[in-house]
Amino acid sequence: SSDVQKWQKNPVFATADQISAADKFVLKMFDFGMTNINLALITALNELKTHYSKKRASMVFFLTDGEPTEGERNCEKIAINVREANGKEAAIFSLAFGEGANYQSLQTISAQNSGFARKIYEASDAALQVASLYQEISAVVMKDISISFLPSSVDEFTLTENKFPTIFNGSEVVVCGQVLDKAREFQLSIKGVQQSGEVNLVLETDDISNLILNPEDPLFSGPRNFAGIVEKMWAYLTIKQLLREKDKNLSDEKVEELDKKILDMSLKYKFVTPLTAMVVTKP
Repeated sequence: SSDVQKWQKNPVFATADQISAADKFVLKMFDFGMTNINLALITALNELKTHYSKKRASMVFFLTDGEPTEGERNCEKIAINVREANGKEAAIFSLAFGEGANYQSLQTISAQNSGFARKIYEASDAALQVASLYQEISAVVMKDISISFLPSSVDEFTLTENKFPTIFNGSEVVVCGQVLDKAREFQLSIKGVQQSGEVNLVLETDDISNLILNPEDPLFSGPRNFAGIVEKMWAYLTIKQLLREKDKNLSDEKVEELDKKILDMSLKYKFVTPLTAMVVTKP
């Protein structure tokens, strides 16, 4: 629409009555003609700034079935405006309905703002697709998570992503990296914020050999090449991280550099990615 309609001036608790009232408000909404995506996102972010809480994760759910037709229409400029307005680092989750939505632009906006974009396909189960996404990200366990290691124990240049805006119930966090050959002690520090306050966990040992799995242990009767498994896990996470970087709409030179890294790692570790292909032949 051309303007922004607000249901409430201030945040409310998600009681049954409030949810019912919100449903009725949404059902009464109708299309006024034009689509001002820039105004909608900037307004949402300003609302979150006004009611910001250190103990709660700020999130924007952006749903659209079209492209910008009013206000700022340049998708790259919209992405810049949104990034500049997002001072409190709210996560933006975008839902693109049907073929009319500019999914690539939504990917860029979400990737630059700690979220992700999803396509909602035109089918009878569209409502289930939306509900599934909401269930996936509605229960925030912790926010502003950072995982750090003792510099003398790991090669920090090999670490995969170790900072996470939010962790949702049922999700998992994996950080991979290379332990230095000379390392003797090991320390892992996890910091974050829960609704009850700040969290600071420290796990440490004076003898790093205590953390090394023994492949001869009968508990691990499956694959024996643990080193190979961990290395491939590191490569997999690194490739995923590089692909997310590409979604941030970087310069052509940077994208070319990322493509080369992704392709080299994909071929070395035999992963199928958007830059590689899988060929199946009969023996």
